Amino acid sequence: PLPVSSQPSVTKTMSHGKNLPPNTRQIAVIWTYFQHMAEKLAARLRAQQCKAKKGYISFKLRPQGWVDKKWSLAYPTDDGKRLFQLAQKMLAQSWRGQG
Repeated sequence: PLPVSSQPSVTKTMSHGKNLPPNTRQIAVIWTYFQHMAEKLAARLRAQQCKAKKGYISFKLRPQGWVDKKWSLAYPTDDGKRLFQLAQKMLAQSWRGQG
């Protein structure tokens, strides 16, 4: 076996998740949750002195199930506003008012 290392490992991935109340259909409520998650992730990126160039967003809609998308940016970011814009774009393409 390998010896135990006391050195912190390099961060390769980060994520943040949140459950919305059942049957949430108000877009303002959904945006609030997405913005909260984007800002939390951005804060963690900054705390680790990291930036994201690639990412993955997923959410579950009823009745169709999981909607997911990988994304790439031209320039890495740790900006919550930019991450929120990506989530908004994806939701706008996928969501039609279902809970």
